[in-house]
Amino acid sequence: MAEWLRQRERSNPWALRTIAGICRRWGRRPPALLLHPISFYFCLFAPRANAAVSDYLLRVLGRPARLADRFRLFHRFAETLLDRVLMVNDRRQQLSWSLEGEEHLRQVLAEGRGCLLLGAHFGSFDLLRAVGKAKGSDFRMLMYPHNARMVQQLMETLDPTLTGQVIELGPPHSLLAVKEALEQGLSVGVLADRAPADQRTLICEFLGAPARFPRGPLTLALALRAPVVLFFGINLGGGRYRLCFEPFEVPSALPRCEREAWLQGAVQDYANRLARRVREAPDNWFNFYPFWG
Repeated sequence: MAEWLRQRERSNPWALRTIAGICRRWGRRPPALLLHPISFYFCLFAPRANAAVSDYLLRVLGRPARLADRFRLFHRFAETLLDRVLMVNDRRQQLSWSLEGEEHLRQVLAEGRGCLLLGAHFGSFDLLRAVGKAKGSDFRMLMYPHNARMVQQLMETLDPTLTGQVIELGPPHSLLAVKEALEQGLSVGVLADRAPADQRTLICEFLGAPARFPRGPLTLALALRAPVVLFFGINLGGGRYRLCFEPFEVPSALPRCEREAWLQGAVQDYANRLARRVREAPDNWFNFYPFWG
């Protein structure tokens, strides 16, 4: 099993429910005050996560990470989880966002077919659901639901419709479920920066060193001849977000002998674009395991 799946989930069900209850009753501001001590706790008492964060920040900042750098990242992560609770509590009016490159997504959907939305563990992917609800459009998420299971169960309790929006990554029927969603003209989101150990990967240059990226998402796009759009939901702090869409070209047909070379180049292109966004907002990439190990 991959390192990120082996790590014990440190969430506390009682604390999660308490924060969700406060959000439901009083909105964003009161629980936001709790994020500072929670973030300091993880800075002090999560040594493995801190080692991974320090390694990442050294690469992206070009200098050793300070306590303030690590705190900022943990706080941004906690803030993103808090805003996720607000979104499923239907309090998205307490959040604000701007859209960048939305025309790339509209152009694909206007053709009457769905698309794969390639994201990362960067900022908020739940913002896609909030924007979709606001615009009256539907959305599916292809994901590994057993990671951060307590958080996922809380979200499904707050909003039971989330269960029907998740396509579980791994089972044989996943491919069929994605194909059916695309045929219905739906967008299917998938985070393409990490993979379980049993999935094939490609080695790409990322922040100055070789790292493994899953080949599955773009193999899926190639197999289903599905259009691809990249998305990055950047958390700007204080409940403000910038949701960015970028076009990503996938050939409609490719000879078998050329597929491996195309995949290597395409996954490297994805890694390059993720690196650009990560340098733009270093505190938004939420990776708490040895990514380059």
